[in-house]
Amino acid sequence: MKETQYYHLPQWDPSDRVLRENFNSNNKKIDDALHQMQQSISANNDKIDQGLHQMAQTPNLVKLKTFTTSSKITGTSVFDMNVSDINWGQWQWVYMDFRLKGHGHIYLYANSDRDDAYSTMYSASGNIKSLAGAIGCDYYGKAIRRIEFLTFCNVDQTIETVCAYTGTTGYSRNYTYANLRTLHLMPNSESYYIEPGSTITFWGLR
Repeated sequence: MKETQYYHLPQWDPSDRVLRENFNSNNKKIDDALHQMQQSISANNDKIDQGLHQMAQTPNLVKLKTFTTSSKITGTSVFDMNVSDINWGQWQWVYMDFRLKGHGHIYLYANSDRDDAYSTMYSASGNIKSLAGAIGCDYYGKAIRRIEFLTFCNVDQTIETVCAYTGTTGYSRNYTYANLRTLHLMPNSESYYIEPGSTITFWGLR
């Protein structure tokens, strides 16, 4: 009598004697194999559930902090943001979302050093003294403008930003993420301003 390759189940030829014991043995082998397969599937499902639970506990996109203007920021004043508590090396990218109510364009620079920052834009020739190009204000404070800090989990990298919407790339000449302490917003004209209640939110992406 022949047998199957893996579980050695009988394969009867016409001349073989068929016995009840053979059927009972076959059923037990099949039952044991199905039970082991079910246990393996259950164990794999448990691992998947644990992985999904861990992902839910550590989401990829995390709000880091939000700044809100409490007074009007005019062309003669600066809005300072302390970002020294952000662990830049923990994130692939850090998003900076601007919801600015006001008028005109705003410049962004680091560590109180206006001459350090520069950026280029598709729509403008030459360099602008800003890490994010000319950030536009919205009269109603509804629009959100986003720039991305390209951190790549490397605090020793020189500060670099991009804004896909405006085609802007921004750079720091001297500062890395390791020595980034403050960021500053300043209207680039005395006639431009940011209204109170404007928000700037930082998000980390793993």
